[in-house]
Amino acid sequence: MQRNHPILELLSAVSRMVALISHDLRHPLTAILANGEFLTRSDISEMQRSDFYPDANRMTSSFSFSVTQTFWVVLIAGSI
Repeated sequence: MQRNHPILELLSAVSRMVALISHDLRHPLTAILANGEFLTRSDISEMQRSDFYPDANRMTSSFSFSVTQTFWVVLIAGSI
């Protein structure tokens, strides 16, 4: 069995990692957008509005973490 060149294996692993991170970005971004739309509605009470803040904050933190991960992957891959 022929083994791939180490650089090709590394690039393949980085590519898979970026694809996974990209997928992970979609969920929190969708939730942030949906919560943002809901929070701008004029037909909801302040109590309903306050129920959505924790979820929006959690998703914002998750999104921020994923963006940071992606940045580091790109930075590391660029130094190869």
